[in-house]
Amino acid sequence: MNQKLNLLIIMAVVAASMEFRGTAAVDHIVGDSFGWNNPNGDNVFYDIWSLNQRFHIGDVLVFNFATGAHTVAEVHLGEHQACDSHNASQLITIGPAFVPLLTGGDHFFICSLADHCQKGQSMTIRMEEQ
Repeated sequence: MNQKLNLLIIMAVVAASMEFRGTAAVDHIVGDSFGWNNPNGDNVFYDIWSLNQRFHIGDVLVFNFATGAHTVAEVHLGEHQACDSHNASQLITIGPAFVPLLTGGDHFFICSLADHCQKGQSMTIRMEEQ
């Protein structure tokens, strides 16, 4: 009887650990050590960075920048392509900025200051399938 109970407990622990293995949220430091800064005309820097990440619902993007130097604007695809933040779903002006990924699909981010977006401070996030 004790052996059956021990085996049942072990099976329950293993099953529980398998259930939660892939669900832990991850903080992604945008741009790694470069942070959220102007890449001076490198229009693919942040997209290359994001392609090397795996994003899931519940993860958090951490945009490291000095307040007043940059912003984080989440925009739609057309606004992203046009570097237009007028209809941003959110605009964060205080750094560092923490943006939780709460929905699936693609997410688009730009810096709304001066010509920062045109000089490459923009990024597309592609979410992994759940």
